[in-house]
Amino acid sequence: HLNKKQRQRFTTLGGEVVEVSDHQMLDFQSDSVAPFTLDGLFGTGFQGTPREPFAAVIEAANHSGLPIIAIDIPSGLN
Repeated sequence: HLNKKQRQRFTTLGGEVVEVSDHQMLDFQSDSVAPFTLDGLFGTGFQGTPREPFAAVIEAANHSGLPIIAIDIPSGLN
C-alpha cells in the first residue's frame, strides 16, 4: 500500500511513471526521461553477478551519462 500511495503522490506532483515489460524498451538517451536515474534494483544482500535482464538495464544506465541516485543502499553494498 505504501508504494501505491507514494506513486500517487509522485504523479500528483507532476512525476511520470513509465512501466516497461521488456528491458529493450528502456531508452536512457531519450529526451522523454528524467535528467537522472533512480537505482532501487537490489539493495543490500545482493551477491554475485546480475543476470539478464538486470545486467542489460544496469549497463544501459551506467553508459547513459545520467547521474544515478540510489534510493536505497547501492546494489551489492552492505
